[in-house]
Amino acid sequence: QGMGSVSTGGNNNTFVGVALEHLNICLRPFVLNTLQQIFPNDWMTILTDEMSRDQKSSFLASLATSFSSAPSSYSPLHHAIKKLDSQILFHLILKYYTQGFNIYLSQAYRSYIFEIKQARNQWAHQKELSDNDTYRVLDNIDRLMSWISSASFPQKKFGS
Repeated sequence: QGMGSVSTGGNNNTFVGVALEHLNICLRPFVLNTLQQIFPNDWMTILTDEMSRDQKSSFLASLATSFSSAPSSYSPLHHAIKKLDSQILFHLILKYYTQGFNIYLSQAYRSYIFEIKQARNQWAHQKELSDNDTYRVLDNIDRLMSWISSASFPQKKFGS
């Protein structure tokens, strides 16, 4: 290993998987709130149109189950959005970047999302990430999560 490289002891995919889970939790409300701001009447259709048939079926079944079994103070949408995959969230941000996500995310953050999406694809297909690629994607995830956590975004809270 060269000077300055980081050794993760062969756990690269584990580290990336955990980071992606945390990023997903951070991105879900941001993406959904932003979609609702951009497309107030069509955001749910736009969201489900980006899902595969299986994803859409699972999402809608989760939503229906939540409606039938949830206490009145519980939001079925809040439960259903937990099923959204990072890939869908990345795709929505990139597809609708110029329609409104660019208000909240600079070109630099858009570039981070491209890189994170590429690493997520490698991770999802069980391709081992190099130490340097792992370090880079973890840094990009950290930067993106820090920005989303600290910035002012659309205020409507999903699930409340």
